[in-house]
Amino acid sequence: MTENAHGLLLACNAGSSSLKVEVFEPASGWRSALSMAVHDIGRPSPTLCSANGEERVAAATHREAAELVLDRLGSGVLGARLASDLVRVGHRLVHGGDDFTGPTVLDGAALARLRALSELAPLHNPPALEVIEAVAARWPDLPAVAVFDTAFFRSLPAHAQVYAVPRDWLVTDGVKRYGFHGIAHEYLAKRVADLAARPRSGHR
Repeated sequence: MTENAHGLLLACNAGSSSLKVEVFEPASGWRSALSMAVHDIGRPSPTLCSANGEERVAAATHREAAELVLDRLGSGVLGARLASDLVRVGHRLVHGGDDFTGPTVLDGAALARLRALSELAPLHNPPALEVIEAVAARWPDLPAVAVFDTAFFRSLPAHAQVYAVPRDWLVTDGVKRYGFHGIAHEYLAKRVADLAARPRSGHR
């Protein structure tokens, strides 16, 4: 796969029992070209949601859900373009611990460290890793980048990171406040700043 001005970007957002996938076209101003989601993964009746509506599917794991979505993407209207024009995939992960404080290229070392951090978010990080592995198996040469919900709060002062728990938990086990939903917080903070810098027009 080679980069080009009209390349496609794939975004994957794995939750504890869901997977949301979206394809973006940078050439059209980062507009969404296609999106799909699988809900209730690992439960009795997982559901695939797409532009065609909803349907019950088999998805016992996030890996299975990812493979299902990738198959559908490949056979859909963007199928041929995905094979030739997909230039990046981005994955959202809940927890980056102390090691990941910004967007990170997912090479072998990064993936090994992320697996070791799974206990910090056992319901979220392992499913995200399954999706990462499924995408990598489909497109082994596709560059992958991860962004972390905890990264926005990396500069919390020390006193704000401390919970009211026994000191041994803090020192020995590394228990502390990392902060979550940082990707949304960062976007909203930037968006509000952008809007505040513009002259008011119309609505007050």
